[in-house]
Amino acid sequence: MKIANFDRWTGTVVQVARADPWMALLGVLGVLLSGCSATQAKDGEPPDIVLKRITTAAQTLAPANALLPDASERELISLAHDTLLAECVAKQGLNLALAGDEPMTWVTTLTAPYGGGNTFFPVDPERMERFGYHDPLDQQAAQANVAWQGEFTPIDAVRSCDDEISEQLGGPPPFDLTRLISEAGQKAGSDPRRAWVACMADKGYAYTREGGPWAEFALDTSRSTATPEEIAVATADAACQASARNTDTFFALLVAYQQKALAQHSEQVAAYQVYLRQLLTRATQIVAEHPVPQNRRANVEAP
Repeated sequence: MKIANFDRWTGTVVQVARADPWMALLGVLGVLLSGCSATQAKDGEPPDIVLKRITTAAQTLAPANALLPDASERELISLAHDTLLAECVAKQGLNLALAGDEPMTWVTTLTAPYGGGNTFFPVDPERMERFGYHDPLDQQAAQANVAWQGEFTPIDAVRSCDDEISEQLGGPPPFDLTRLISEAGQKAGSDPRRAWVACMADKGYAYTREGGPWAEFALDTSRSTATPEEIAVATADAACQASARNTDTFFALLVAYQQKALAQHSEQVAAYQVYLRQLLTRATQIVAEHPVPQNRRANVEAP
């Protein structure tokens, strides 16, 4: 559900309806990419990078993403928000049940690209050569972020509570960290030091972005297994990701661009961190002092 002023993906009160889900996916994976630092670069110049071998998604949380709430913190803030929302709609004689938290199918990191059609995480070459972009392990069971029981609450009643709940939770953050993350990701994704496109061209495939083959084949719902053409493309894709060190390069670039942006906005970032600590304190107090909705079931195991 797109609730103005609250973002379930990052667990913060925001000024827009919902942040890019890619930011959330990056924000909840792994630990800080240690040791991958950039030298100081002048404004407008791309930062230098240091490549680190990435072998698991658990290595891919970049420094700005590490400042976002983790899964348990997002659930705490979400529960506090929903608790206040339930009290607000109760004043209108209604029970709270939100319609928008539908089950989501999470995708593993074997062949699946995250964010703008770019493959960011390590792939399994042997499985790509066997299954192409139709690996049966790519799809995990559908699971809801938050599931509700009961008749859905009218959206107008929910929206009428936005300002009140935003104020109780502390208002919007003083700095849009998700925008910084998004812009750094765009710069990393378009940096010419990523050599996958040129490698695929050498093999006879004219793709403009890493996720092109996945979008072409995996999203084809007319079949559930790979064709020989798909296997050939997937084999070339995996080879180019390896030879171009695609994953290593992307995350080295992402860390470098984020570090540069964090340094440029150090005061705003510090203010955001204070805001988040205060928000978590408020959320803890709200959940402790108010009855939480009994028809709400959260699943915090999803990435």
